[in-house]
Amino acid sequence: MSRHEAGTAPRAEVLPRPLWLDLALLVLLGLGVGLPGLGTLTQLDATRSESEKRPLATWPSLGGDSRLWRIAVEAYCNDRFGGRAALVHAHSQLHLDLLGQSPLDRVVLGRDGWLYYGDEYAGGVKGLRPMTPERLAAWVEALDARRHFAEAQGANYALLVGPDKHTIYPEHLPPGFAPRPPTPFDQLLEHLARERPDLVVLDVRQALRRAKGQGPLYWPLDSHWTSGGAFVAAQAVVDAARRWHPELAPLERAEVEQVTWPQTSNDVACLLAVPERFGHAPLPGLVPRPRPRALLPLEVWSDSFGEALLPFLGLRFACHPPLPLEQALRADQPPPALMLDVLVERKLALDAPPLPTYPTGTLIRVAPALRFKSSRGRRLALSGADLARVQAAPAKAADLEDGALELSGANSVTLRLGAAEETVGPGWAQVEIEVRERVHRVEVRQANGTRADVLPPGAHVLTFRVEEALELRVTAAGGSPLTARITRLELRGP
Repeated sequence: MSRHEAGTAPRAEVLPRPLWLDLALLVLLGLGVGLPGLGTLTQLDATRSESEKRPLATWPSLGGDSRLWRIAVEAYCNDRFGGRAALVHAHSQLHLDLLGQSPLDRVVLGRDGWLYYGDEYAGGVKGLRPMTPERLAAWVEALDARRHFAEAQGANYALLVGPDKHTIYPEHLPPGFAPRPPTPFDQLLEHLARERPDLVVLDVRQALRRAKGQGPLYWPLDSHWTSGGAFVAAQAVVDAARRWHPELAPLERAEVEQVTWPQTSNDVACLLAVPERFGHAPLPGLVPRPRPRALLPLEVWSDSFGEALLPFLGLRFACHPPLPLEQALRADQPPPALMLDVLVERKLALDAPPLPTYPTGTLIRVAPALRFKSSRGRRLALSGADLARVQAAPAKAADLEDGALELSGANSVTLRLGAAEETVGPGWAQVEIEVRERVHRVEVRQANGTRADVLPPGAHVLTFRVEEALELRVTAAGGSPLTARITRLELRGP
C-alpha cells in the first residue's frame, strides 16, 4: 500500500526565496542596527537635553566599582541613542493626540492651552506636601545667615519670593489641582513672623492678583512671570527699600511703556518636545522709559525669576550680581545699599534650602574697607621714605622713587612685611596702588587661602585681612613688565 493510499499527505514543494529578498532583509537589519549607532556618534559632543532641561550623562572614568561603571556607560549610551529625539517627539505626539494627556508627570495640561509644572512640584500645586518642622528650621537658618551676610557689608537685606504661576492663575488649572492652603510659603511666613520678625520678606501675591486686570502677568506656556508681573514685583522692592532710603521715589507706571513681544516664552512647552504644537498670540509687555537716575547700589542674588526684574530695578538701583568671595580687595568698589534675594516659590517644596549659608567667621570678605575704618587705631602707616621698610622679591623689581615704591624691571614682585615687624599682626591692611599701563593682578596670601583682584590702569585702594605677616604679590598681565607703584600702606588693629 502506497503512502498516499495510507492517508499520508503529499509534501508541499517549497519554492526557493528570491535572493533580492534576502539582501533587502539584510539591508534593513543593517540599517536598523547601524543607523542608531551612527546617530550616537553624532551626539558624542552633546552635553544637555533642552527638552528635558537636564545635563546628559557623561562617559565614566575607569576605576572603582565595575557594576557602577557599567550602569554609567549604559546611561551615557541611552542619552545619545541615535534617533532618540525623534522617538521622544513621537511619544509626546501620541500621548497628546490619542490619549489627551501629558506624556510627562512634570508637566500639567491646564485649561485654555495653559501649561504648568507638575512632578516634584505637584505637591506644592495641590498643597499636599507641607514643610516639616526640620525643613522650616533649616530655611530660617539659611535666610538668617544671608541677612547677616548683608549686614556685614553694611547693606540691608530683603527676600522676594516670586509666586508660582498656579498661585496667581489657578483658574487655568485642571480639576483637582487647585492650591490648598497652607502652602509652604504660608508656613514660612508664619514661622518667620514668630522666630525672625525683623527679617524682611516681600509677599507680592495680593499685589499680583490685583494687577491681573492690567495685562498678562505670567506666560501661558512658561513658568515665569512676564515683564508686567516683574514690574509689580519691582514696585514692591522699591517700596521695601524706602524704609531704609526714604529719598527713593515710588516706582510709577508712567516710567514704563507698553510694547508687544514678537514671541512668547515657552520653557514648559519645550519639556514636551513638541513646542510647535502649542501656540499663543504675542503678549503685551512693559519696558522702562529712559530717564536720568540717582542710583543706589543693589546686589541681586537670583534664580531665573529675577532676570525680568532687573530692567525695572535699574530705574532706582545700580544692579550687579554678587562678587565672588575671592575678589573683594578693592575698597573703591562701593558696598551695596541693599541685598535682594529673589527666589521662586516652588523651591520651598524642596527638602533642603538652596540658599548657601555664610558662617559669621567667613564674612571678612565683605566690603573690607568698612572693617578697616571701624578697626581700633592706626598701628602702622608707611608713605614716602618709610616705604623702604617693605621687602621685595626680586629686590630689583621695587625701588623707592619720588616718595613712592616703584614696581618695574620684572613681570612679578612679592612685597612683604615680616612677622619681625612689631606692628604687624592680626588686623586690616590698606594699600594705595597706581597702575599706569596694562592690567595688573594683585594677590594677597591669607590664613584661609589666597585672595586676588584684577586692576585696570588707574588709582586703586586695596583693603584686606592680615594675620601674622603682610604678603602682597603684583603681576603684570601677558608677561609684560610691571608698571605700577605703591604710594601708601597702612595697618590697623583687629
